[in-house]
Amino acid sequence: MSFDQVGIIVLLESLSFSKNHLDGSIPSAIGNMKSLKALFLYSNNISNFIPSSLLQEIGNLKALSFLDLSQNRLSGPIPTQIGDCSNLQLLNLANIHLSGRIPPQISDLSLDTLNLSHNYISGDIPSQLGSLSSFAKIDLSHNFIGGVIPSQFEKFTQLTFLDLSQNNITGTIPNFPFYLEKFNLSFNSLRSPIPKELLQFPLESFKGNKDLCGEITGFPPCSSSLSPTMKRKRNNKGIQNQKIIIVVPTLFLVSTLALVMVALSRQRARSPKPNPSSTKNGDIFSVWNYDGRIAYEDIIKSTEDFDIKYCIGIRVVAWKKLHHFEAEKPALIEQEFLE
Repeated sequence: MSFDQVGIIVLLESLSFSKNHLDGSIPSAIGNMKSLKALFLYSNNISNFIPSSLLQEIGNLKALSFLDLSQNRLSGPIPTQIGDCSNLQLLNLANIHLSGRIPPQISDLSLDTLNLSHNYISGDIPSQLGSLSSFAKIDLSHNFIGGVIPSQFEKFTQLTFLDLSQNNITGTIPNFPFYLEKFNLSFNSLRSPIPKELLQFPLESFKGNKDLCGEITGFPPCSSSLSPTMKRKRNNKGIQNQKIIIVVPTLFLVSTLALVMVALSRQRARSPKPNPSSTKNGDIFSVWNYDGRIAYEDIIKSTEDFDIKYCIGIRVVAWKKLHHFEAEKPALIEQEFLE
């Protein structure tokens, strides 16, 4: 019997063609199986869209509780007719290339397990899901879901598995006042503190959310959770850092100026002091280097203009007052004395 002929078995309660090489589309004749409670077609090559006619037929299967079409090659959005399968407890449509949004009609089901992971689903998480208080497992990971986590999730007191990782979810993490066996919100855009009720989970459950904070290793502490004493210490430390930033350049400038002044003073101390007398009179033991003008003035001043009282004896001496231009020509003076 082929897959297309299974609809003739109207009294069948469970049908599983999982992990085969089935291809083509799902026959709508399955809707004739009024007693069917479980339909498992996962891990095949079934393609095409999920036909709305099929879901309408499945909606007539009042006993159907388990539907697993995961790991196939189906595509397109989730039909809104899914809400007609009011008795469904397990819906697994993971990894079948679904797109579009999660229809709010899912809230009309009796689900305790919902798996829509590894698809291309976008949009927000419908707040209507909060009406399903019987949820035990929700896996919406590896999609493009945005928006915030509905606050109604806090009412899922029977929830033990929640995986919303690898999405674009924003906002804060709601409080979950109940025990979760598995919890993963990694690689989203969540912010603010990690609730204390979730601190028992490892870093891997929250990593990839750069704006989260809390008392988990790998995340910075939340500023609002610091005690007043810690806040004062942080503020005082900031003021001290500012003082250090101001004082250090000032000390450097002052020490540099001091070193320059010391170097200049040492250089001046090592320089020889000029001899006023030698500067004034030149070398008195050298005739040609002697400054005649200064020497003449000194002689006149010392002898009070050649006063007689300074004469030691009388002797005829020939002398001549040299003019400045003559003092600069020694040869001319020597010639005149010879004459």
